[in-house]
Amino acid sequence: MLAIRPTRLVLFVLGPILAGCGAEPGPCDSLPMDGASVEIGGAPEGALGFEPFDDGADRPLVRGSQGGYHVWLNVRARGLCPTSTRLELRVFEESTDTMVVFQSLPAHLEPSVDVPDSADLPRAIAMIICPALTDGVPVADAVHSVDLSLTDADGRRAEASRRFVPRCDPAVQGGAFLADCRCQCGLVCE
Repeated sequence: MLAIRPTRLVLFVLGPILAGCGAEPGPCDSLPMDGASVEIGGAPEGALGFEPFDDGADRPLVRGSQGGYHVWLNVRARGLCPTSTRLELRVFEESTDTMVVFQSLPAHLEPSVDVPDSADLPRAIAMIICPALTDGVPVADAVHSVDLSLTDADGRRAEASRRFVPRCDPAVQGGAFLADCRCQCGLVCE
């Protein structure tokens, strides 16, 4: 029969617990649990970087590599752990109150290059895609709203909303896809 001394049992059980007591604090341990914030923005045509826009602003519809059109979305967050964040967004076409996009995905944020103590998505995500995800709901020239939340693994949460108007813009991509954009995104097909 195997006999285990009580001191060995205590060390066996408590050893791993005590070993973790002197661990270094994580990179997000110093963040307060309240006061997180997020700003909704866009991105230039290449989808890299953060581009702020005002509530209700026109946002260009950009043709993607598979022929659909989207509006770029980026975020600028403060007070959240950037390596353990989940992004959830809902986009509504306001005149019909139809949800045209829902996404919930992990979001690894990186330090902002131009604003201290903030973090952005390294690459913007497609916020609106037409015609595939809209199922007959107008996209171009219609007011849309986006409701967005970011939550990190420790439970810090930030929310924001913004209105915008997707536009088929002749200045985007040299105007090469203007007629197709207008047709695919609910305007006139020529």
